Amino acid sequence: MITVLNPQLSLKKYPPFVYVVETLLEVSGLIYRLVNRTPCDLAFQYNSGNIPGVKFVQEVKSYEKIVPFLTGEKTVNLPIVETEAEKFLNKCKRIFPHEWMYFSKWPCSSPFAVGLSHDVDRIRYYSWSNVLRLWFNRKLNLDINKTIYYLTHPYQDPYFQIENLALQELNRGVTSTFFFLTVPRDSHGRRYKVKTLSPKLAELSSMNFEIGLHASIKSKKSVKKLNREKEILQKIVKNKINGVRYHYLMKNDNFLVFPDLAGFLYDSSLSSSKIWTIPRGVTYPHQPWCGFLNRKLQIREIVLTVHDMALINGYSFNPQFISRIIKAGGLLTVLWHQRFMASPFENFTRQYWDIVDWGKREKGWFATLSEIVNFCNCRKSILFVPDKDILRSYFKIDDLDLNQSLSLSSPRLKGKGSVKKITPGKFRLNLHSGDVLKW
Repeated sequence: MITVLNPQLSLKKYPPFVYVVETLLEVSGLIYRLVNRTPCDLAFQYNSGNIPGVKFVQEVKSYEKIVPFLTGEKTVNLPIVETEAEKFLNKCKRIFPHEWMYFSKWPCSSPFAVGLSHDVDRIRYYSWSNVLRLWFNRKLNLDINKTIYYLTHPYQDPYFQIENLALQELNRGVTSTFFFLTVPRDSHGRRYKVKTLSPKLAELSSMNFEIGLHASIKSKKSVKKLNREKEILQKIVKNKINGVRYHYLMKNDNFLVFPDLAGFLYDSSLSSSKIWTIPRGVTYPHQPWCGFLNRKLQIREIVLTVHDMALINGYSFNPQFISRIIKAGGLLTVLWHQRFMASPFENFTRQYWDIVDWGKREKGWFATLSEIVNFCNCRKSILFVPDKDILRSYFKIDDLDLNQSLSLSSPRLKGKGSVKKITPGKFRLNLHSGDVLKW
């Protein structure tokens, strides 16, 4: 958690520096508290006193170069922030070898994370309107019996695939996030009435899949419309909706202030429909900087990195792109529309399962997008009460203020608040586990 205590510093220059430091610390897996001692000095403060940070400030000034990427002034197709965060972590360890709390970046010491998601745009190929349109344009070779069957059994339609997809994911030991529309018609025609899917949404929720809002393009710049769509879905699901992804995605994050004001925990709309990309140079669920408000937003942005629409538009499957994210210890966010999980899209289906199986083999942490964001938020509120004897022995100091909130791997470690001891060296917070690496 960052506390800014010095009002004399320039508001125009200081927030970007604080923002980049906080982002680097979070992306690298460090927990800290930053305060001011004097107008020209920064310090890291614990209950035992201040640790001067002038040397640290001089070291990290060079990292301001990533601010243009984080704020959207420049774009890059590499996980540059994750790469710089790793360098930053090593510098912090060298400058202050004993004053940091080191945690694994992802739960259970997983080297990277995978968030699977599905945008439910269409659920029927054999709808009355589509059958009549195709028949009129002579694009449909009508099999009368098959057409009648699908018209009268909508859940068996080739485009539906929701249940089949969920069951196959469960068989592989993973869950995902499904984004549903609440607007039944847009400029491209009819979609579906989400209320008719109430039993299916309840079934997905019972299997620990997440339901998110697939917001209409009309709600892009309207908090009122966005809240209305969110409330419709919440009434059907009977649960809070934490995440949103806009229909047709977004090429920049200027719109993010609206889902932020609407109270969403995260947005996952930032991407390109033509290529796989990392538009902000960071895959970690970060809190974007809003230049208009001159502050960091509360919402987290989960950049969409891998999706099927680029393949539909002619982009070649790119294993090297996935490998770069995994090597950087980032978050691989995958979008695959459920309607592309059946004939005639067998090639796309195989590629999706190849990604899932690859992530499992490489021991990635699979979770819904909401679970990933909750884990990131919880890392800022970790509290440990260390064993006093071990602290004295470690520091070889008798007069150490023993009221510090620090992490320490110890069989005698006793958890407080929402933190419960599992085994030596591990902690649990909000149903997630992670490893204390070193401090």
